Amino acid sequence: RGQKWIFTVKHSYPLLLREGIIPRFCVILDPRDVEGVSTHGIKRTTLFDTIHKDTIFFVASMGHPSVTKLLLSKGANVVGWHALSDATKTSPLLQNKVLMVTGGTCAALRVTSIARTIGFRDVDLYGYDFSLMQEPGDRKTAKDELGRPKYLQIQVGDKGAKRWTTGEMLAGVQDIQAIGQEIQADIRIRHHGDSLGGDSWKAEKTWTLPTMEEY
Repeated sequence: RGQKWIFTVKHSYPLLLREGIIPRFCVILDPRDVEGVSTHGIKRTTLFDTIHKDTIFFVASMGHPSVTKLLLSKGANVVGWHALSDATKTSPLLQNKVLMVTGGTCAALRVTSIARTIGFRDVDLYGYDFSLMQEPGDRKTAKDELGRPKYLQIQVGDKGAKRWTTGEMLAGVQDIQAIGQEIQADIRIRHHGDSLGGDSWKAEKTWTLPTMEEY
């Protein structure tokens, strides 16, 4: 089992640092300008106010150059990677047999693929909730920018609890299901937590992986 290495994404990075937890890797997939505001309402530059020297930032080549420039200006250790997506399926990179990393629609779901690519075979997922900690209250009827309901109440299976989520987070749940169905035999992934993501991970028995005790 050896040493435990921590992967994270940009929104969790400052939170972990404040708790004294130093991530070894931070995966970034976002193609937008670092000066903009994230989907969580946070200005993206503030996520990198503090950079730890021991963190390696895996920045997707499809990302905005401003992200890489900001990280390098702060002395960060940056490693590039190519993300396979609808936008890159016709890329000349594929013709040149460059390694394209598959995975989900967000950086958190690409973590498992990157971990496997660089040699990890035993992965524990924490914080892959994809649901709200509490009901949206008066915001239940809110609409997104396309006029669709912003908040949804979802239940996975007959025994799963009804949980509130958003369309964006629901896409992450679908990614979890896809990763489970396509999981490689040489990697063990365990999902921790009572959430919509956890319910989804446990729902399909054909790809439920061994528990820590069974391992």
